[in-house]
Parts: sequence; C-alpha cells; structure tokens
Amino acid sequence: MILKTSVSSVLNELRSVDRALFTTFLILSITNCAISSVRLHIMLYDLGFYTSWLSVFFVTFVKNFFADLLPAKTGTLIHLYLVPRFLRGNFEAAFSTLAHISFLDIFAVAFLILIFGFFVGILGVLNLSVYVYAIAIFLLFISSYFIKKLPLIVKSLFKILNRNLPPLIGETLTTYERLNEKKTLIWLIFLAITQRFVKYFSYWVLFLALVKNYGIDVEKAPFFKTVFAFITAEMFVSLPVFSIAGIGTFQTGWNLAFSVLGFDLSIANSTSISHHVLTQAWGVVQGLSGIGLSFLFCNWLNKNLIFIHPPKFIITALTLLTLTIVTASLPDQRKTQQIAIFGSSEEICTRCKVYFDGIIENSTLGIYKLTGKKLEKVIDKESVFEQFPFVDKKNNRIIFTESISILRNAPGKIFALKNGETFLLENDGAFASLTPAGELLFERRRRQIIIKKDNNEDIIFPTFVSKDIEVSKPRISPDGKLIAFTVNQPSKWHIWIVDRSTKTEIAKFRGCEPWFESNDSVIFIRIDGGKRFIKRRNLKSGAEEDLVKPFDDYITFYFPFAFDGILLYGASRSASHGLEGGVFDIFYKKDQNNNKLIESTTLLRWPFLDY
Repeated sequence: MILKTSVSSVLNELRSVDRALFTTFLILSITNCAISSVRLHIMLYDLGFYTSWLSVFFVTFVKNFFADLLPAKTGTLIHLYLVPRFLRGNFEAAFSTLAHISFLDIFAVAFLILIFGFFVGILGVLNLSVYVYAIAIFLLFISSYFIKKLPLIVKSLFKILNRNLPPLIGETLTTYERLNEKKTLIWLIFLAITQRFVKYFSYWVLFLALVKNYGIDVEKAPFFKTVFAFITAEMFVSLPVFSIAGIGTFQTGWNLAFSVLGFDLSIANSTSISHHVLTQAWGVVQGLSGIGLSFLFCNWLNKNLIFIHPPKFIITALTLLTLTIVTASLPDQRKTQQIAIFGSSEEICTRCKVYFDGIIENSTLGIYKLTGKKLEKVIDKESVFEQFPFVDKKNNRIIFTESISILRNAPGKIFALKNGETFLLENDGAFASLTPAGELLFERRRRQIIIKKDNNEDIIFPTFVSKDIEVSKPRISPDGKLIAFTVNQPSKWHIWIVDRSTKTEIAKFRGCEPWFESNDSVIFIRIDGGKRFIKRRNLKSGAEEDLVKPFDDYITFYFPFAFDGILLYGASRSASHGLEGGVFDIFYKKDQNNNKLIESTTLLRWPFLDY
C-alpha cells in the first residue's frame, strides 16, 4: 500500500489542509483530553487522593503520547508510573484506575457502535452486517461484566488455583470496588462515552480538512458512516502487533474500512498516512508539553490545592457547547456560487462561445459555457472534477479532464463530450489539447508531456529520468512544430519551449501557463516584484511586453487565452488560486481595454474561446 501511495499526494494533502477545520480538530482534541482528565480526577478524588485537576490534565497528555507511540497500546502502562509520581496516588490506585478505564473504554466503543449503527440504518447511508451488532453486544456484555465483577473473578481464580490472595492484589481489588459506587459509576460511564464520541468526531473533522480539495464534504462523508473507519483503524492499532506509533497497522485498518465504505482507494491510501501524520505530530506536541508541564507545575498545583474538586459540569457544558458550535458550522462546507454576467460572448467576436470550468452547481468543478449572456452547464457531476475544457472544432466536441481532485498530481482521465455522450480518450492524463494533426497532447501526473495517436505514445519531455521534475500545462504552436510547457527547473516556475521533432530545448524563461498566440509569440504569466503580470514574448528576438498589469483591486492573473488580438484571462483580488479561497472573475482584453465578462463568488478557471 505504501509503495503504491504517492509521497507528493500526501504532501499536497498536508499543504492544502483546510485551516479552519484543522483548528477545530485541535480544539476538539484538547477537549477530549480534558474529559479524560476529569474521569481520572473523579476516580482519584473518590478514592481519597486529592490532587489538582490541572495536574491530571497535564498527565493525560503524557499518557496519550505513550499510548500512541508504543505498539499495541502498551504505552498505557505509563499510567502506573504517572499516578504515584505526579498525582499523589499509590500503586493500588494506579492499577485499579487503569483497569477500570480500560474496561470503560471497551464499553464506550461497543455502545457507540450500536448507536452509530442505529443512525446509519435510519439514515440509509450504510447497511451494517448483523455480525457487527453481535460483536458490539458481546463486547458490551463482557466489558460490563468485568467492570462490575473483576474483583470476584480474580478472587475466584485464586481460589481455583488454591492460592492465597496476595495483600497487594487484595488491596487493589478493594480499591477497584470503590470505583463501582452507583453515583460515581454513572458519571464515569457518561464521561467515557462522551470522550470517545468527541475523539471520533475530531478524527472526522480532520478527515474532512484533508479531503476537502477532493470535493468530499459532509454529504459525501457523513459522520455516522465514516466513523466506522476510525473505529476500525483504532482497533487495528490495539492488536498485538509490533508497530511503533501504529505505523502500518493503522493504515491497514483505515484502508480496509474506507474501501468497504466505498471510498476511492487512492484517497484512502493517502489520507491513511496524512491523517496519521497529523494526529501523531499533534500527539508529540501534546506529549512533550505535558511532560514539561508535569515536572514544572504538578507538585506546586497539588501542594496549593488548586482545582481540587473535579469540574464535572463545567467540562460537560463546554463539551456540549463545542460540539453544538462545530456541528452547526460543518454543513456549510459546500461553496455556493453566485454568478453575475457583466458582458456577452458576442462582444468578443460574432457567434463566439466562452467555455470554462468553475464551481457553480456542485462543490466540485464542472464545465460551463457562455453563449451571448446565457450561461449553460456543459457537464458537472457531483463526485468528480471536470476541468480544462478544450474545443475541438473539427469534430464538434469538447475535450476535458475528469479527476477526483484538483491537487496537482491527482490522477485524471481525458474524455471527449459530443452530443451529450462522453468517450474516454486517455485513462491517465490531464490538461489535454489537440495538435494541428489531431493528435492528443497532454500531461501525465505532472511528470511527463506526451503526444498520443492511435494508442502510440511519444514522450516529449522529459527525455531523461528524474524524480525532481514537475511539468505541466503543455500547449502546441499553430504549425505543430513547437511545444511550450511549465517546468520546475531550473527553479519554480519556468517555461520551456521544445522542438517537437528533435525534443530539444529552443528557449527557457521565467513564467508559467504558456499559450501560443502565433508560431513566434507566447502569452504567459510571470510574477515580478511579488505582482503577477500577463506578458507576451517574441520567441525570435526574446523581447517581452506587459499585456495585463494589476488594475483596480485585481492583483492575481491566471489562465490566459489569446486569439486574433483578443485576450481571455482570469483575475482575482487575492493571491489565492486554489479550490479553497480562490475567487476568480473572467475578463477579456480588446482594443486595450480590460472588460469584465463574468463575476463570481468562488472559482472560475481556464476560459477557452470557441470562435
């Protein structure tokens, strides 16, 4: 699985993680630790060990860190050291609270599986096997029995073995029994279930933060469905398998669950790593902070009797408030596009149509066209991104890329759309156009520029092997002799002009997104002095001129298309150009004037003129 997962796709997920949702995950994670610490604090308080709740809170960070770091949850045994060292407890209290917490956690997970199973059945998003319910009921029964009867079981075992009960074990069992007093037990069960719920909810929020650029939102990954993947992954990590920080076992459980739930396997692969990286990194931060705070402040806090009484109601109220706020804000993830038509395509040229991709009907990109002042959908499916439209006038069809994400190296498929029907042209490619001879020119995962004809592929670039090359957005000159594309060599970004027949470099200069205005002239984007410009370069003389400079509030320009003295392009008032935060309007420049054609509230891209 790891060999089949692209490192760059994982890095792209980490770089493009939704910051608002990631911040929410951090808040929920801290809330989860606060609930866990209240649970342990109640236990110690009822056992007569009066310690500061803040000390328990710091120690919880440390315990969680070791539990995640060491294989098969053996790290939880650090509890036996932390309680006597920092929380004024003894060995009996440490051992009895650890056992009680472990059985309560099993009880909570089994209880939530039954509750979540009920909801997915009611909502119709997932049909669970009867075996899942049977296992959950079995775990619920076993954990309940051990919570109440562990002392009796241990005493009976020693009796069967005809051995005397050691004093230390006897005192530990007596301590354990005191935790089962009715009033205390009700609070402990409530907090165990709440803590598990908040934990899985935080995992879900982090998952949404990672997959938002794939077009996956609350509707496509509802909580009561995806939560089973988190439970499965966590159970795999608890198996007796030697795996530091759960590496490998976590990914196995995650992939198994998400594939069964119907998610794309490539997304399951990459998110199993990116999700684990973020949770582990955050766990390290919490753990190291907890270690430092415990050594610095625990003795002082305990000595001065600060926060001695368990803050049950405060934590409960804060938890409910946090979940309410998060739940209320999450459904509003899908961007709603508002379109304002400022001009007509026929102002550009007679009988012209402007094709572009944008977020209008769904949370993913689709392809639309403007005929006159009439906006029409060409193709826009909910589950995928349709992007990079190219008009094939000769065959009266639209060529486009379909992918599961707009991340740079996301796998894509190239289709042709004609009379409402789609035809697959290439199973692994993106940003397609046609050569004058009708061959398919495209990029493959930002690693290769390829020309394909009759299933025969000709790799134009690179002609050498390099893992560092990133190449994209190929265009061919009108006479079919030159190919221009964007490369991250010698630095980000440069445009290379290559002779199609010899595959040798003709020119190289700073910029991106080239478009051949003629055989000798290229339109492109360049950043100079922190500002973006649309420029024209004469390939014979090397002379350059500015076509579009920052104007009014527009500072970012992309997606240039030039034809017969007319320039189409995207313009934004912000520097962001991604799915999240990118807001582009479409302009055209004619007779030296920049004219707004379409204004949007989100993303409109890649205008292409059908003239």
